[in-house]
Amino acid sequence: MLALGYFTFKDLLHDRWRSLLTIISLAVVAAGYLLLASLSRAFLVVGKQSQVTDNLVIITADTIDPMESSLDEEILQTAREIAPDQIQRSFPTLFRHMNIGGRILQVRAVPLEEMPTALDLTLVLVTGRLARADCGW
Repeated sequence: MLALGYFTFKDLLHDRWRSLLTIISLAVVAAGYLLLASLSRAFLVVGKQSQVTDNLVIITADTIDPMESSLDEEILQTAREIAPDQIQRSFPTLFRHMNIGGRILQVRAVPLEEMPTALDLTLVLVTGRLARADCGW
């Protein structure tokens, strides 16, 4: 057994560049395998967390940003007439982009009574001031 190790070591030292390239390529293959295995595990975890919802947001045609969209009551009434059993609730949602502390944030506003169903949020008020918003995601 000692002779096998001796001859293997001598062979590695005989052609050092070939041995170095072989070791580097094996290390790249091993690192690639480990990265792909962890990435596939992450995709599996993310895939299990996704949920299909029944939410539908309707915006006007030729609109890139929802902030620029507006709908008339007639359009919503037409949608209710086309599919009366599929539309359970309808309420306005306002989108705005705000620059707060040098960061651009998207702000969404819905009527307070629709907040748990629309955004899955519960507002907690303490002494008349907004303390925090618990996220149910």
